[in-house]
Amino acid sequence: MAAQQLDCSSKFDIVFSNAALHWINDHRPVLAGIRKCLRAGGWMLVPMGGKGNAADVLGVFEVMRHEPAWRQYFAGFSLTFGFFSAEEYRLWLWEAGLSPVRVELIRKDMSYPSREGFAG
Repeated sequence: MAAQQLDCSSKFDIVFSNAALHWINDHRPVLAGIRKCLRAGGWMLVPMGGKGNAADVLGVFEVMRHEPAWRQYFAGFSLTFGFFSAEEYRLWLWEAGLSPVRVELIRKDMSYPSREGFAG
C-alpha cells in the first residue's frame, strides 16, 4: 500500500524504511500510519534524505526550469520529494504520537566518478 495510507491491523515491533521517504512530499500521513502500525514501545528507523541534500543539483534544476530554452519542458511539473530539517521532523513525530529518540541530519557528500554514474 502507499506509504501515505498505512493502515495495519497488526502491530509491529519495528517499522523500517531505507532511503525511500524523501520521495514523498507530505510525511504527516506517513507518520500517522506508522504510529498505527507500531505496538506500544515499538521502534521506527527511517533513514532518508534531509534538508540540504542534493542542494547543488536542485539549485541547477531550479535555474534551468525557468530558463526560456527549457521552460516548456517543465510546464506543469512539480517536484515529488521533500527534504526536511530535523526540527520539522521532530515536531511531526510528536504530532503523530511518536516519541523521537534520535532525529538528526548526517551530512553525506555525494560524488560520482563519471557523467554516466551521475546520470544513473
